[in-house]
Amino acid sequence: MRMTKITKKLWQFLTVISLSALLICDYSWLTPSVAQGIFVSEQQENLNISPEKSQLGNELAVIAQTPTEPKPEPTDKKSKPDIETPQNEETKGFPVVLDGKTLFTVEEDGRTTTAEQRAKLATEEIERIARDYTISLDSFELQDFEEVIIITAQGDIVFGVTNDDAKAANQPLEGLASQYFQTIKDAILEYRQERTARSLGTDIILSLILLVVLVVLIVLLYKAASITRSRFQAWRRRVRPIRIQRLELSSVETEIKLINGLISFIRLIVLLALIYTYFSTIFRIFPQTRRFGEQFRKPVYDAFKWAGKGFVDFLPNLFIIILTIVITYYLIRFCSLFFKAIDREIITLPGFDQDWAKPTNKIVVILIIAGALAVIVPYLPVYNSPAFQGISLLVGALITFGGASTVANLVGGTVIIYTRAYRLGDLIKTEEHFGYVHEKTILSTRIRTLTGEIVTIPNANLISTSIINYNAIKRELNIPLMIRTSITLGYDVPWRKVYQTLIDAAHATENILEEPAPYVLQTSLEDFYISYELRAYIDLLERRLLTLSKLHENIQDKCNEVGIEILSPHYSAIRDGNQNTIPENYLPSDYVPPGFNINPLGQVFNNVQHPAQDKGSSKSSD
Repeated sequence: MRMTKITKKLWQFLTVISLSALLICDYSWLTPSVAQGIFVSEQQENLNISPEKSQLGNELAVIAQTPTEPKPEPTDKKSKPDIETPQNEETKGFPVVLDGKTLFTVEEDGRTTTAEQRAKLATEEIERIARDYTISLDSFELQDFEEVIIITAQGDIVFGVTNDDAKAANQPLEGLASQYFQTIKDAILEYRQERTARSLGTDIILSLILLVVLVVLIVLLYKAASITRSRFQAWRRRVRPIRIQRLELSSVETEIKLINGLISFIRLIVLLALIYTYFSTIFRIFPQTRRFGEQFRKPVYDAFKWAGKGFVDFLPNLFIIILTIVITYYLIRFCSLFFKAIDREIITLPGFDQDWAKPTNKIVVILIIAGALAVIVPYLPVYNSPAFQGISLLVGALITFGGASTVANLVGGTVIIYTRAYRLGDLIKTEEHFGYVHEKTILSTRIRTLTGEIVTIPNANLISTSIINYNAIKRELNIPLMIRTSITLGYDVPWRKVYQTLIDAAHATENILEEPAPYVLQTSLEDFYISYELRAYIDLLERRLLTLSKLHENIQDKCNEVGIEILSPHYSAIRDGNQNTIPENYLPSDYVPPGFNINPLGQVFNNVQHPAQDKGSSKSSD
């Protein structure tokens, strides 16, 4: 069904092309006798031939005998004849053209009539005669006027050959005139023969044959693409996904789609090439469209020619680029293997930390790639193009105006790496955040807080603040982590009793090490209380908070067991006749809250001090 639709479309395309071929044939399908009147009237209207052209021979004869001063060259040489006749760079002449073919060139002679005007007038006159079938080739004659020989046709001037032309061609005047005479006649004869009905029929048949060939090639192209797709589907089991170890870079489905897309792209390119070749050939078959066919073919031909020449010229640079890429590739591989060996402690370098291996590898790879780009870029074809220079300026401006913070973060990341401030998974504390290092990059660090939040901190901010790393002391010095807590008690509680109670609480807490043993310090002696600090060691850092919480629970239990009240010393110092704050399950069964103490009046008058004042800030516990 699909092939039927394609065949139907191709036959419709064939019909359109056939009609187009008939239409582009101009008037050549008419017989020469009928075409003569049409061409004569057409040329008189389009070319606007006037009797002034009959005076061309007289003018040439005059200028050949009376030379004048050379005309100064105009500053603007962009003027072109109506018919495109580009100046020949080698001979510095202007071509006389018929049907797109150059017959000969006319060089500057410094006389009144310029070479450009002579070539233009001769081109128009030869084209007019070629299209006018009433003018016989037998009517062409050579008329000698001493220094000028005129080529005429039925009395009309075609071209005049002067001594200056002969000198420029390095030939005798008669020989050059005869050569031009024969060239013009042969060109007109060829022009007319190509436009006969017989020649036209041959061209149409040839174009139809080419059309059939085009249709057959297009059908074969689609069949070949379909067969290729079917073969790849049959080979599907042989196709393997692209993997790097366990990482799948490309699945089988993706590879099949890629292959099908590549087949479709190649088919499109070949189809466009076939259609372009067909039209280019058809336009060049018919003489009426031959000039357009040359112009149609020339851009693509010039493009391929320019591309080929550019590729050949680029080969030395391409060799340098490929050599640089190969060297860069193997340098990167060597660095990767070397730093991987350091990371696995296969290779050790004095003073080089294992944690530096991966970041140093990245930095070295970046430097190698930057050096390779510095070598490659000047050899690229677009290096001197305005677009490349504009992009370079844009990138430079972005780095200059917007890259200050990025550079600061890069420097900060490098400093953090090589100062070994922390590693991935370490428990750290900054001025604002406390948590585990979740991710560490050259630009920023991500911290997972104890409440489950992910905080991203630029490295520029981290190098300007202090960082506490709780894992470093265990990793670098093999010393367990210390935890500490403080408690304040009044002066009425014996300090030795406090020491023993706090140490017992530490021994009763899980995860606290027996060695090094926990100990207590008196950190301050305040007006109403003493500050005690308990210090203990743990081995499991990840259970630090839970261990500290258990330690606080055990401190309360141990203090209650020995009758130590943990409350504000200010409250304890002024308390009189109040309930003890120790929980009831720790108090004796016969405990009775004390009453209020009232001093006798005699002691007031005798200024006798209350016994409680001798105790200072002692507690009433009975």
